[in-house]
Amino acid sequence: MKKFNNNFNISLVKKFIYRPFTTLIFGAIAAGAQGADAIDVDVIPHEFTNGTAADALEVNANFEFLRNNLDVLVSLVQEQQNKIALLESGGIAESFELSVDCAGGSFSDAVDPALDAAFPGGIDIPLSISVSGTCTGNTTIDIDDVTIKSADPDTPAVFTGLIGITGEGNHLELENLDIVTTGIGLLCFKNGSLRGTDLNIQVQGGFNGVLALSEGFCEINNSTITGAGGAARGVASAQGGYVSLGGVSVSGFNVGIDTTDGSKIWMGASSAGLSQSTGNNIGVLAFAGGSVTLGGANISDNANQGLLLQEGGSAIFGGGLATTIDNNTTGIEMNNGSFLYSYIGSEKAVISNNDTGIQCINFGGGFGLGSNLDLISGGVNTVDNNNCTNLPE
Repeated sequence: MKKFNNNFNISLVKKFIYRPFTTLIFGAIAAGAQGADAIDVDVIPHEFTNGTAADALEVNANFEFLRNNLDVLVSLVQEQQNKIALLESGGIAESFELSVDCAGGSFSDAVDPALDAAFPGGIDIPLSISVSGTCTGNTTIDIDDVTIKSADPDTPAVFTGLIGITGEGNHLELENLDIVTTGIGLLCFKNGSLRGTDLNIQVQGGFNGVLALSEGFCEINNSTITGAGGAARGVASAQGGYVSLGGVSVSGFNVGIDTTDGSKIWMGASSAGLSQSTGNNIGVLAFAGGSVTLGGANISDNANQGLLLQEGGSAIFGGGLATTIDNNTTGIEMNNGSFLYSYIGSEKAVISNNDTGIQCINFGGGFGLGSNLDLISGGVNTVDNNNCTNLPE
């Protein structure tokens, strides 16, 4: 990847330092001989003194040196002109915006030429990108402070492929996008972080709508994630990844929410309402040290388990908003050393209208449920408790 893998518009935020024009000229000439990062005015090939004959070959070599470095000079002058253009009313502008129409092509093909022309030395400042049209292929960002949003607030821009952020300290903002993919929708990887708002993610294959991997962090708010069944997971975290969901609806997957390998997922509320995992095979799965915190969620109408805790997986009822687990075959299933906790101040977990409310199989785990937690109420399960002991009354 050169800079990006899709079309986009950009906004730059940073202070620019003005360099005198004479320094720019001589620095550019020297840089042409030793590379753009080396500035040394002592590298002119041949010097002449009064009273001595000048060799034509050496004179021509000097002119060749100057000619070969004119492109460097032009690029640096253009870069300075772009920076100076950002000065507004005697001050320093704090943003630069670029708008791109993908028009069915890739994000990078639309964006990189514009960036190369405006910033030939590369970008190290925040970018805000307004996108129209449909962007095809995968888009991977490995620089910091990038925002990608639809150019039209009423019409989402469309991406057909993965959008990912990678690299420690790099952050990506996404706003008002439709993401249609046969693979992974969003990927937060290797300490990269992403925040998405007003997204519609459609997974048409057997992969993940959102995946946080290798200590990546994804925060998704006011969004929908839908799948076509199969082996897909709607939202997943692994290898230390973390996903935060606020007002996100997940449906149509084999597993709606999946966390494993010591990773975490938060399901909470936003202005759009509670986060939901509905209409999946399994609503929420915490496996092998994975942990899910339910800070206001609706886990319902899943074909098998609403909440499945396996082999050291754990769930925490946390926060003042109630979590409802209802109309599943099994509300909560716990097995092989799994755990169920609640924070002080957790208001309620309503487990109702399931065939089995709570089921423990080869348990060996435990509960840390506060006495204030109303664990089973608001409806009748066919069997409230199957082989689970020490539950709060």
